[in-house]
Amino acid sequence: MSPTAETREVFECADNETLLLALAPHARMEPGTGAQARAVADSFSNCSYWLYEARTDTGSAFETYHTSSTQISEYDYHYLSDAIDTRPVSAISFHGFNPPDDETDIYVGGRAPEHVRELIARLLSEKTGYTAIAAVEGDGLYNDYGGRHVLNVLNRASITPLTIQLEQRRSVRTVDGEKVAEIATSALVEQTQKLLTQ
Repeated sequence: MSPTAETREVFECADNETLLLALAPHARMEPGTGAQARAVADSFSNCSYWLYEARTDTGSAFETYHTSSTQISEYDYHYLSDAIDTRPVSAISFHGFNPPDDETDIYVGGRAPEHVRELIARLLSEKTGYTAIAAVEGDGLYNDYGGRHVLNVLNRASITPLTIQLEQRRSVRTVDGEKVAEIATSALVEQTQKLLTQ
């Protein structure tokens, strides 16, 4: 039997104006992240989502298909430009990581203000029992997982700096992924509404 590989790109646009865009650029390569993006879009109005997933029967789909968030280009995907063209006010992306320390379960990055990242990290820790920390420059994870780069697809998608990148251990994503996504997104939506009423 020949080895099989499968890739799939999904974009679903909100029925109304998109205020929030959920992204999972490494779905299935980072298990659970695609389900998180879909769950967010199902749970929150004015939310669109985009994901790209890949699997293979041989070797590693991650090694074959993974592209870093700063290198993801609209030219390489059919629907990514459509997702970005929704011009969301805020955006959240779901990722998997395996940090060098044994303590961090969830790392909250993105270009959102520090107090927003800290709020989301605190809520995640309190409501899930996982150790969630906000990205801080010089913390050892910031450069690789901080999600702050202007070329990151997350930050290019949103018309404001109100973006959150969630890096999560596999156990978090596969056991409590949708709960984590809902908590983080609820806080981000609240901040989005505040921004719109200023």
